[in-house]
Amino acid sequence: MKSRKHFSDMLAELCAFAALMAGSLAFAQTPDHLGFQALPRTINYATPLTPAQGAQAVIVYGKKADWTQAAALRVQKAVQDWSGKKLDVIDDL
Repeated sequence: MKSRKHFSDMLAELCAFAALMAGSLAFAQTPDHLGFQALPRTINYATPLTPAQGAQAVIVYGKKADWTQAAALRVQKAVQDWSGKKLDVIDDL
């Protein structure tokens, strides 16, 4: 005759398993030493986004993903509000 587990016992086992898996996933996502690191440097906020002749940087959106154009336009507005420069928005095709 098989013994029946109570719901509370099953729930406790499920919670323990979930905690174990969450801990394992968090550990698995920790990258190994990749052999490089960023060099210390001073951030120069005066670096121009756009030269006097026109846009040096552009914002590219995915033509086949409709939502990306709206996101690109929001980024364009945020950059313009912050810097006063309007970057061009182009598609990737």
